[in-house]
Amino acid sequence: MGSPLSTVIASTFLEEFEQLALLSATKQLKLWLRYIDDIFIIWQHIYRKPTHTDRYLNKRSFRHPSTKKGVCNTLVRRAHCISDHNSIRKEVQHVKAALKLNGYHTRDIATPRPNPNPNRLDNIESRKSVCLPYLGQLSHRIQRIILQADVKVFHSASNKLSRTLQTHKDKPPAHRQQEFIGSRANVGRFTLVEQDEISALGSRNTKAMSGVGNKKNLL
Repeated sequence: MGSPLSTVIASTFLEEFEQLALLSATKQLKLWLRYIDDIFIIWQHIYRKPTHTDRYLNKRSFRHPSTKKGVCNTLVRRAHCISDHNSIRKEVQHVKAALKLNGYHTRDIATPRPNPNPNRLDNIESRKSVCLPYLGQLSHRIQRIILQADVKVFHSASNKLSRTLQTHKDKPPAHRQQEFIGSRANVGRFTLVEQDEISALGSRNTKAMSGVGNKKNLL
């Protein structure tokens, strides 16, 4: 460490080490670029952590059907966009099996391979939209009425259970909160004063000890 040759030796070792690692990798990379400790990788495989449980939005959840359809489309589209030709079939089978465990049917996940069009966003005209909470069949009726006015409707999730339940911590009244904030401010000021007094006491002790040392030298 600190030697002028440390950078050269480290780079030489890392270059040999990464070559061995890349050649022995079970899944080959499409592109690997490294400059010192900055790495750019193109890896046409979907990685899942060992703790991944394949739990997604359940089919029976009280959500708008478009939200559930979006879950299926996103997973299948990701499999087609990221996976290479050798692993795409295995990845699609894994996605279908995971979605079936979450209550989806085969017809829900039979999404065709996407055909990306770079000019698709340019062709979309500006359109008014509104976001409404999803309330089941009532939301579908309201949506049909609003669509007649050429307004696109988005639906948001209703209140979750965590928002409905009360917290186990008791919230103090407003006047008690002000007292608590004031007490914390006073503690902070006292702490600063004590630190200043300790610093001043230490400097006085240092001067006293230096004065005693000077007297001993004179003796």
